[in-house]
Amino acid sequence: MIKRAWSDWILSAFPEDLDSFFVTLSLKQSIRRTDGTFEALTAETAENEMRFLQRCLNQKVFGNAAKRSGKSLRWIDVSEGDGRLDKRIHRHIRIEKPSFLTDAEFESLIRDVWSGCRWSMDQVHIERARSGEAVSRYMLKTGADSVCTKTLSLGVTAR
Repeated sequence: MIKRAWSDWILSAFPEDLDSFFVTLSLKQSIRRTDGTFEALTAETAENEMRFLQRCLNQKVFGNAAKRSGKSLRWIDVSEGDGRLDKRIHRHIRIEKPSFLTDAEFESLIRDVWSGCRWSMDQVHIERARSGEAVSRYMLKTGADSVCTKTLSLGVTAR
């Protein structure tokens, strides 16, 4: 019941005719601080990293209008993995593609901005979003390779 409601909500934020991409980003599980100690990735840190990425992308796409008038790309992301065993924390994002950028330009922009993020890894998968239903199902998948409900985060910026 809840999964269906989430799926409907995701579909309502992204109409079928909206040009969008489906992106999977992997995050480092820890980073070395300047004092030599390690900082472990937390769900909160991953969420903050996604907000930072989103702000940077909006700034690159819309310039000052992103800050001045809050102009932003539609964006929905979920967190998968809990950082234990072999389940690396990563994010699945459906993001609106600006009409004035080619697919290659937008993919390059996403990769460039992500590579400048503190917790970014080189493991990036970007593809044109399939049907909204297929993307929604994948973002909310169940089973052995499912979204971790303990760390579930549905970040959204929709108009």
